[in-house]
Amino acid sequence: MKMDDKKFLFDLPEVEKKKQSNRAAYIYGSERRDRVLNEPEYLPRYAALGRKVLSYYGGEHYNPHTVDLGTERFIRTLIQSFIEKKVFYKQREYDWEYIDHFFRDAVGFELKINIPYDQSILDRGLSLINPTSFLNTSDTVN
Repeated sequence: MKMDDKKFLFDLPEVEKKKQSNRAAYIYGSERRDRVLNEPEYLPRYAALGRKVLSYYGGEHYNPHTVDLGTERFIRTLIQSFIEKKVFYKQREYDWEYIDHFFRDAVGFELKINIPYDQSILDRGLSLINPTSFLNTSDTVN
């Protein structure tokens, strides 16, 4: 794009300048959304990672100005749980392959888009988290 084709902020009419500057002042598109998403129950500590996850997996389907507030909180909660699991169980490293496919599934479901993931990797990861959950519950021990 040539410099001549760009519309600079000072070339715009006053009304348009005000709209652009107001929109740019908020991360999530409005004062109310910014205020809500920065409240403690919305886990603002994980906001940057949440936006990265949503924008990476959601691509053009993710718009921080219009995405559901519940979706933002859900993704932040998932990130928090992965970090807490590593810290509380003193794991050496993250299972990045499992986390990748897990977020593909979660973001695809939340944004209602089809993101391919490998269910066998998710099943393997879940069996490592809680191996007893895959046992046959009809077996009895005497």
